[in-house]
Amino acid sequence: MLCRMAAYFGRADFKAAAGGFSEESLWLLGSKAAEMFDAVDAVPSSELDKHYGESGFCTWRSGWKENAEYLLFKCAPFHGHSHADNLTLLY
Repeated sequence: MLCRMAAYFGRADFKAAAGGFSEESLWLLGSKAAEMFDAVDAVPSSELDKHYGESGFCTWRSGWKENAEYLLFKCAPFHGHSHADNLTLLY
């Protein structure tokens, strides 16, 4: 998905995280997909932490390499339907 997003939106940070061009992008974006992807410079995001106010999610990352560690938290009031796994840790 990151490959397609990098090609379609011209996002350097998505290309850096994608790791390379995917065949699925060719099928979904057409014959120009590889050219679109190659036209984008791969530049990792400078952000390692982010709060998404509307959704109430917060993220923290150790970096943007493939083996980077990250945390994702739901940090907002729970309205309506919510789940008991809100503070689940994935590793």
